Amino acid sequence: MIEEEKYIKEEIAIRDHFLRQNEEAPDVKSELEKFMQTVDNRVERPHRWRMVALWTSVAAVASVLILLVMAKPFDNDDKQKNGAVVAYRAESAVANEIMFQTGDAEPVAVTQQGLHKISEEAGKTTGLQSNSTSEVRMNSLRTPSNMTATFQLPDGTVVMLNSCSRLVYPERFAHDIRKVSVEGEAYFEVAKDADRPFVVESNGVYTKALGTQFNVRARKDSPEHVTLVDGAVEVKTANGETCRLKPGDDAEIDNGKIVGVTQPDMEIFTAWRQGEFYFDNVSLGEICAEIGRWYNVSVIFNTPEIMNTKLFFVADRYSSINEVVNLLNALDKAKILFDDNQIVIE
Repeated sequence: MIEEEKYIKEEIAIRDHFLRQNEEAPDVKSELEKFMQTVDNRVERPHRWRMVALWTSVAAVASVLILLVMAKPFDNDDKQKNGAVVAYRAESAVANEIMFQTGDAEPVAVTQQGLHKISEEAGKTTGLQSNSTSEVRMNSLRTPSNMTATFQLPDGTVVMLNSCSRLVYPERFAHDIRKVSVEGEAYFEVAKDADRPFVVESNGVYTKALGTQFNVRARKDSPEHVTLVDGAVEVKTANGETCRLKPGDDAEIDNGKIVGVTQPDMEIFTAWRQGEFYFDNVSLGEICAEIGRWYNVSVIFNTPEIMNTKLFFVADRYSSINEVVNLLNALDKAKILFDDNQIVIE
């Protein structure tokens, strides 16, 4: 009951934030002048002199601080206090476009429209390897931060890649199996083919399907998840451990072991396809790390103890990062700042 009340309050806070965005912003300067005039009329003269002296001292200290800051080059690490935890570190020199690579050729930037053309060309073939013994070329598709990509494989299977993800697949599938590999996160709508199972390899975990819809989340910094939306899949780890999922199941794999199978809120693993951040009873650390990954900014917790605070949070992925941070602050769970390409949580 307490948890439900907490989520209701958080949802009200989010809705209140959106409603406030439709209201005219107050004239802060005039409101401040009115307030200071009221204070000035109520405070006795000796107290006013104390206030003037105080503000004079503050101004003097501020001027010294400004000189110190100007004298010292700015360092991003200044925001990271002793004992702070980096929940996500932004990648440097990352491409800001979808990149497609065929075999050993140089990767080229493509648009979503360009991907459709590549899919159409692939669809003109049977998607089967010929009997030739020549090596089959491997193609790869990589997405940058703040962008997803939808692509159709030669067999008709549709793949949607989340940001910062990579798909590798053969130019033509084998006659007895359709195998691809994924880094990051991808959603699969597998074309039915009873004679050729579809297998996704991700960090040593193999997910096998015949015709189904499922999500694979395989990131290096967190446990892997295979979430089944429709049909049936079999999950197999590198050490031979297996489990069979039914619709609504999510298998969590950590360090090559199947930790458990649960029936979570499916939106947690699929809302990204509709362009949403969606977290239900998820820790603030995980939420901020996902936001940092999407916008490719570092995330620093100067108070690590609040990382495990569980929240319900929803936001539009295509909003500005400042808007998303403001929504998080509206929950009043922590002080969150975005500055100099870093999210800092106090």
